[in-house]
Amino acid sequence: MVTAWSLAQAGRPAQARRFLNQAESEGSSGVMLKHAKGLLRLDSGDVRGAIASLQQAVEESGDTPSARLRLDLAKALAAAGNRAQARRLVDDLRSEELGEADRAAVSNLDVGLR
Repeated sequence: MVTAWSLAQAGRPAQARRFLNQAESEGSSGVMLKHAKGLLRLDSGDVRGAIASLQQAVEESGDTPSARLRLDLAKALAAAGNRAQARRLVDDLRSEELGEADRAAVSNLDVGLR
């Protein structure tokens, strides 16, 4: 999944989508695949698709979805104008012990939601 995101960041989103689709057709599934698809969709402007993929990833994570996954879902929700839902996720994340990068990303999103 790192390869797909690297391709997308290198300006090659079509190749990234092909990589994810191939992984999925070969039987890969799960949280990482859905998270990667959600990020790729968000980056390409498919906000609804991003939310769907990211919500599936959160649901499949069980009781412990990662902070990064929930942060990415909050970003997608904010991009779709679902500020109240994004705010709830940000508030939950602010109450957790996060790494420096995640803490900074939560703070940035928090400012954008004000």
